[in-house]
Amino acid sequence: MPEKKFTRAIRLPEAHVDKLLEKMAAGNRPIENSRRRQSRVAYRVADVAMAITHPGGTRGHYLVHCRNLSSGGMSFLHGGFLHIGAQCCIVLHTRGGDLKALMGTIRSCRLITGQVHEVGVEFVERIDLDGFIDPNAAQEDGSGADASRDVRQQTIELAGDVLVLQTQDSDNLMRALDASGLAASSADCLGSALDQLKLTPFDAVVFDADTSAQTIEALQQAAGDATLIGISADVTLDPPLLTARDRDDVITALASALGSPEERAGSSVLHSRFAKDAAAATTIQNGVKRFAEFAEQLADGAAPEPAACRGIADVAVQAGFPSIAFAARRVASTDAGDAEKLRMAVEYLVGLCRRATSDRQGSAKAA
Repeated sequence: MPEKKFTRAIRLPEAHVDKLLEKMAAGNRPIENSRRRQSRVAYRVADVAMAITHPGGTRGHYLVHCRNLSSGGMSFLHGGFLHIGAQCCIVLHTRGGDLKALMGTIRSCRLITGQVHEVGVEFVERIDLDGFIDPNAAQEDGSGADASRDVRQQTIELAGDVLVLQTQDSDNLMRALDASGLAASSADCLGSALDQLKLTPFDAVVFDADTSAQTIEALQQAAGDATLIGISADVTLDPPLLTARDRDDVITALASALGSPEERAGSSVLHSRFAKDAAAATTIQNGVKRFAEFAEQLADGAAPEPAACRGIADVAVQAGFPSIAFAARRVASTDAGDAEKLRMAVEYLVGLCRRATSDRQGSAKAA
């Protein structure tokens, strides 16, 4: 399947976009036909992945520049008109470093200047703003701290083919995978999944973890080297199978398992997603040093304390290593009484920590 390419929705210098947003904030002009009832918080974040279904069924994949965020929706800048009522999916990073796929509907689109439009989106489900922005962040009236200085979006750079065996949230999961850059196919039954696995070398297979042991065994035998991810809030699968709590956890798990296009191309090292940001160099270097020290401690037989693993996860988020953050959280949540499962989770984390590098050649360019 062809790899998706995200198009930058606005091809203007960053400084130009910042001045435009400042001018809009100063005018504080409300979006026409807005249904907003919640307070808006400044959320000036660039390169946010967004997928939209245009009239007629065609799909568009863009990197947009956000303006603000509320519990019920958000607005962003786009280089063209988007139809009112169109369905979309926007992928944001939480303050904890996880990925959140937000389903929404285009509710407004107004021309700002030239070809730049401000687009208003209403979310299907409300969100907790504290998960994305500091509670002391500024509202659009200018009070409080500047949220845009505290939020850093990592461009979604996933690539791969994913097969989804019918789950309770299949439709939204497929949209979330699409918005993350992954090529997703669905199967409505085990037989269909097995047929597709014979024809296509999928990189990952997603299914309900509550399904029968026979189904899981059949998927394992047919999937080859593909990563298998079961979705369940209650069941924990044995390694090498991964368990995701919900739709968003699936995206985070795939980010860990599949990585960026560079990692999938055969790179033996892990680069920070902030590798090309000179301002992040010290944070990355300190993070890589912490990873190496932690890996040696675990390799020497030290017990993986949950608090220490969560601390490494926090460091990984700040330094731009989501796969290490995901693996560290998995170790922290693994039952210490299950020695074999814990051993495999620790080995996986140690391997990732040893591959981390502060080299600045790692970050991919968005299309």
